[in-house]
Amino acid sequence: MSVHATITHFAICFPDWNSLDSVRRAHSRLEGLALVSFALLVLFDVSAHLSEGKNRARLLEKIGLCFFALAVLAEIAAYPYGERNDTLSEKIIGSLDAKAREASTNASSALTKAEAADAMAGKAQGKAEAAETSAKRAGILAAQAETDAQNARQDAIQLRVDLKTTEQGLTDEHNKRIELEKSIAPRFILPMSLPQEDLAITDVLKKFTGVHAIVDCIPDWEARRAAHNIIALLIQAGWAIDSTAIVDKDFPDGVSIKVHQLVFDEEAYHAGRSGWPEEEDKARDAGDELIAFLRANDWVAQTDFSEQRVLEPNQLYIKVGFKPAPYFMGSLPTGPPIMPWEERKTEQIRTILKNFWIEQDRVLKDVQHKH
Repeated sequence: MSVHATITHFAICFPDWNSLDSVRRAHSRLEGLALVSFALLVLFDVSAHLSEGKNRARLLEKIGLCFFALAVLAEIAAYPYGERNDTLSEKIIGSLDAKAREASTNASSALTKAEAADAMAGKAQGKAEAAETSAKRAGILAAQAETDAQNARQDAIQLRVDLKTTEQGLTDEHNKRIELEKSIAPRFILPMSLPQEDLAITDVLKKFTGVHAIVDCIPDWEARRAAHNIIALLIQAGWAIDSTAIVDKDFPDGVSIKVHQLVFDEEAYHAGRSGWPEEEDKARDAGDELIAFLRANDWVAQTDFSEQRVLEPNQLYIKVGFKPAPYFMGSLPTGPPIMPWEERKTEQIRTILKNFWIEQDRVLKDVQHKH
């Protein structure tokens, strides 16, 4: 028994074996499965060659072999359907040939009768075909015109979207460039007059004329320039510069300002005098005003609570560190610095004690005056 006969014998058990449409459908599906399996085989084989891990490559090769086996099985299963398709097609063709010969015999007599009608209908058919061809051509042209119009509308919409995207990209790039320029530009405040108010830019600091300042900076070119700029502004405002120095210490970024702290004298209070210093101390207000002035000019400035240096009344200690670069480090806070809870508590207690001793001093003076 030949291989073809053996395969055909077993294929009789296959479903839809006697239907030409079913046989063709099954043959097409099996061939499609084989093609997909071969494609997956190639995909997994290429992935195995490109994979860096040996285990992964081996797994991909095995999967590829499985798809290869599936493709071979699909081809084997499709073979009897192909043979069956040829057999059924031949049978149908033979049947159609017999029917065609019979129809040809029957039609030969009708053909003679129809020749006259065909001659008459020939002209009409020619005209109808010409009209149909023209109508089809017009329909094709109309459909093409509609398609072109739709494509033009889609292109216009896409162009508007691309234009908005480009404009947004340009805006973002412009903002980033401005932010970068601000980050890398050295700190500098030009000590000049404001045209709209006819005032010097440092006039807000002149109400603290006579306040003393110590200015230190780190050994960095930009920080030294910023420190000299602060010194020039303070001198223009009438402040006194006690000393300046370049200090190789780990200063905080930006400008840090420490002011003189009032100290309550208990011995003076028990001696009948006020416990607080009698001389006016403008250091705290001057420090707050200087911080606000620097922040108004886009400098990072804050009060320094960590510095342990002892200052005289009406004296500030100004430390100039590196310029913060928000573009590279993220945005830094520019609002008032957040005091630790210990500092806030100490400040509250100091205020309460100051008010208490002032009230006690007033009562004591009233009693002394009555006696």
